[in-house]
Amino acid sequence: MSKNGLSAKTGNHEVHHRTAKFAGDTMPDDDRSAISAQHAKGLFAGWKAAPALVLAVSGGPDSIALMWLAARWRRGLKRGPRLIAVTVDHGLRPGAAREARNVKHLAQTLELEHRTLRWTAAKPGTGVPAAARAARYRLLAEAARNSWHRRPRRRAPASARATADA
Repeated sequence: MSKNGLSAKTGNHEVHHRTAKFAGDTMPDDDRSAISAQHAKGLFAGWKAAPALVLAVSGGPDSIALMWLAARWRRGLKRGPRLIAVTVDHGLRPGAAREARNVKHLAQTLELEHRTLRWTAAKPGTGVPAAARAARYRLLAEAARNSWHRRPRRRAPASARATADA
């Protein structure tokens, strides 16, 4: 971790977020980023009235970027949907659980809820990629249905958490 933000290893990807801050600091709302704050707002504008958004975050660079952009967008709203990052551990690789924990840590630094869902069913002898994809879609759909009905856990503001931990 650097003083400018965070750096985390997720899978085979080194992810650096220079503008994500700890302890409740806001992400910069400037136009010097690769995607300006205004552009980020436009990307998610259609989702503003949703009660919750489930973000499928594998730990790869594309899904990490999605999570970061969604967090940036949500922080700019007075009211908006809960953001829930969901990682699916298919149980197919030894490092998958560690990668899911890394995504959870990243989500927590962005003050997002995170859930790791596990595909625990027996794995087929053939057609594993297709079966894993079907399982992932099923698990994500269940997470989305549950998120509309479940109330978020209350978290103290980051400044209060920092004080309580001191």
